[in-house]
Amino acid sequence: MAANGRPRGEGTFCGPGGEGSAFSAFSRPGSFPLDPSDPSASSLGRPLSLTKRLTCGLDRLMQRCASEEEGQQEEGGEGLMQDQAGFLVLPAAASQGVGAHRPVVLGGRYRVVRLLGMGTFAQTVECEDELTSHRVAVKVLREGFGEVGRREAVLLHALRRSPGFSAACVVRGHSLFSAGPHACIAMEVLAQPLPHYLRSIRPFSLPMGVMQKLTMQLTTALSFLSANGVVHADLRPENVLVCLSRRSSDGLLAGESEGLRVRLADFGNGMALGPDGSLDCGGADVQTLPYRAPEAILGLPLTAAIDAWSLGCLVMEVFMGRRLLNPYSASSALTTMARTLGPLPAELSG
Repeated sequence: MAANGRPRGEGTFCGPGGEGSAFSAFSRPGSFPLDPSDPSASSLGRPLSLTKRLTCGLDRLMQRCASEEEGQQEEGGEGLMQDQAGFLVLPAAASQGVGAHRPVVLGGRYRVVRLLGMGTFAQTVECEDELTSHRVAVKVLREGFGEVGRREAVLLHALRRSPGFSAACVVRGHSLFSAGPHACIAMEVLAQPLPHYLRSIRPFSLPMGVMQKLTMQLTTALSFLSANGVVHADLRPENVLVCLSRRSSDGLLAGESEGLRVRLADFGNGMALGPDGSLDCGGADVQTLPYRAPEAILGLPLTAAIDAWSLGCLVMEVFMGRRLLNPYSASSALTTMARTLGPLPAELSG
């Protein structure tokens, strides 16, 4: 009887031994079940030691929890968790690239191996395709940004069906699927973003011949996009993926460019040009600020030329080892351009 006059376990939690507790069989001495089949009873009919009594039911408890968890996953689709920003929550081990104690499988097919990178609207993870055993990259959109992913997937699909795609230096998209509340895009997995590779070779810089090969491949990508009426609108080093072997990496530093292969990726901001070759972005900002063309800053009509401006900024950044332009705000961008590159053309400064 509790101090308040009610029997213990009736409307109250009594700690170890209270109703609903995992330790309900051990609430007080003499209450242990002595059925020989019960693990808490000894073969002599006497209670086991305190340690054994307190742990003998853990196997059954864990099995029950696992069963309930599986049921919750079936109800929720894949049992995925999101953080407050809407990003997929990965086990710490997977985030660090060393595997996870409990695998995360996306779309019932893609087992997460490691986190590759994070962006404003998505995170990219390397996965093993459990149907083919091949490695792929999966872009997982934040919860609530599914439309961005669907638009990008449709664009990648259309580009892949266009003539000349095989030589276009554009990332290969495979499929669009859903994982819980997340839209996901499976695509080819490449070695690393360009900035990661450049950091790995410091204090060295790329020889001029390799710079020319890099520029040529990205120019090929932009030419292919323009021919198909598409503007990338977010060309920057983080969206250029590099694929090379260790042998190729050493060769690049020696001036050998044969092993260099890059792909233009992340078409989340990609847009189609109008019939007159202009771009209607609905008044929204396009391009990341350090790579934003002057006409985009001034709110003038836009064309595929804005990608060419971004490419020029990117190439100079790779060559110099620092950003060509690094304005702290959109209002200071034109001043930064004029100070670095000289006066703006009359048609822009008027």
